[in-house]
Amino acid sequence: LSIAYNSHGTRTLQMAVSELRNNQQGIKFLKTIFKNRITLLSVDLNGNHVVQELLSSLKSDYLDFVIEQIENNIVKIVTEKHGCCVAQRAIDSGNAKQKNQLCTIILKDTIKFTKDPYGNYVIQYIMQKEKDQNNLMRKKQLTKSTSPKNEDDYRYSMMIIENLLTDLDELCFHKYGSNVIENAMKLPNKETVEVLFKELVNIFKNGHKKILSFLTDAYANY
Repeated sequence: LSIAYNSHGTRTLQMAVSELRNNQQGIKFLKTIFKNRITLLSVDLNGNHVVQELLSSLKSDYLDFVIEQIENNIVKIVTEKHGCCVAQRAIDSGNAKQKNQLCTIILKDTIKFTKDPYGNYVIQYIMQKEKDQNNLMRKKQLTKSTSPKNEDDYRYSMMIIENLLTDLDELCFHKYGSNVIENAMKLPNKETVEVLFKELVNIFKNGHKKILSFLTDAYANY
């Protein structure tokens, strides 16, 4: 698999993955050659594109061998420049069970990833993904001329916010954490965001100096 790390070889390997995706023997072959290789490929400048091709080409039923390797090395992958993109594609490509397992594992380290230069993008992506899915569901209901049902699902966003609450004050002043907090505040689900705003109000109750520190900070002011 050394060609996967080469700028030209990676394109050839991606084409091979695309050709083998609908062939049972081909899929079996892919599982064999990529066994225990997903992590190193995911964090490589060229190799990560091969993993993303696997995620986009194979049906979710055949993705367990990819997603399991990502889950087993989640910190290394999520906190790396190229790996964070692979993690986002895995969230896109997995079925409901795979997505739930992956998100649950990621959110166990919500604080760590929120403070990370690359991990914060994955946390924000999970929230944005839920927002987009709920908006799409509502649009479909409107096209059917039915009243939108109040069944928005923001379970992962709620998990994120609940995990952030313990370090909320500090995160508001953090370069990356403040971005996550800001986007969480923009979620359209009232029940989800209300928890966050209540904790912010409690922080502001500490007095004029605390509010002033937010207003004059490079990140907290947002």
